Amino acid sequence: MSEQEEPPTLVQYTEACELIQTVADDHLRAFINYGLTTVLVRRGMTPGINPQADFDLRFFAEALRAMGSDRAALLRILQGKAIDMAWWPEDEE
Repeated sequence: MSEQEEPPTLVQYTEACELIQTVADDHLRAFINYGLTTVLVRRGMTPGINPQADFDLRFFAEALRAMGSDRAALLRILQGKAIDMAWWPEDEE
């Protein structure tokens, strides 16, 4: 009898929700909720694309919080001005 591996799971859901509740800015909180909901219900995602390992929703929510905190950068990207942005600061390696 062969052992089947457990399929990857979404982990840290409660912790992700707790992080979201600590975000005071309504717009930023909505952005993080949108991202988390997209992953949970796979809205707009290509069918059949699944995580290849457990997916840490708390880490994902924190990444969304960090990205959403820089509204100027998001606006430049959404307005097609991403070419003006430095993705990797020169002084960081």
